[in-house]
Amino acid sequence: MKIFNWEKNRTLYRYLKNGDLFCFKIANKLFGYGRIIAKNKLGATVGIFDLFTSSPVEPFDYKNAGNYPILFKTVLDCHTLFESKLESDWRIIAQDPDYQDPTPSEITSINPAMGLAHNADFSIEQEIDEEDARQKILKSIELLETPNSHYHILSFLIRRKPEIFNLPIESFAEFGDFISDEFQKIHHRNLKA
Repeated sequence: MKIFNWEKNRTLYRYLKNGDLFCFKIANKLFGYGRIIAKNKLGATVGIFDLFTSSPVEPFDYKNAGNYPILFKTVLDCHTLFESKLESDWRIIAQDPDYQDPTPSEITSINPAMGLAHNADFSIEQEIDEEDARQKILKSIELLETPNSHYHILSFLIRRKPEIFNLPIESFAEFGDFISDEFQKIHHRNLKA
């Protein structure tokens, strides 16, 4: 495993590899983690870990990253987040050349307009009924097959892990208003910091 910690500022899409581990900034003292499961034509399918820390990478256990529970899987807009860095700070913190997707046939995204569902690298394509697709996406919005931005990931985290948003709203910098509004929309109550 090649470890970069928080030093690797920018990574071009062509250099992203399946198994790469990443860290992303949610707030001044709140960082999330994940893994690139597989690159695909929309960016990459990633697993966002159920792991949040107050500083980047220091407490991260690289060798046992496969043991971290995955909160959700989704398609990520890698160009915007890792290369152009247009939203927040997303960094590759390690490359794991030995990584193998443990669930390569699992459906991780759904395109309801085309009636198709895909696995992480899009090598498996299944037809899906429009109503079934709609129901699955209503249950897990992160399944919607679109390249997701930092704003989307924040929204998914507000749905799945609202308790991490207990910091003062100014900690979220330019995302504070979005987080406050999204929290109200999803949970029908104000964000308590």
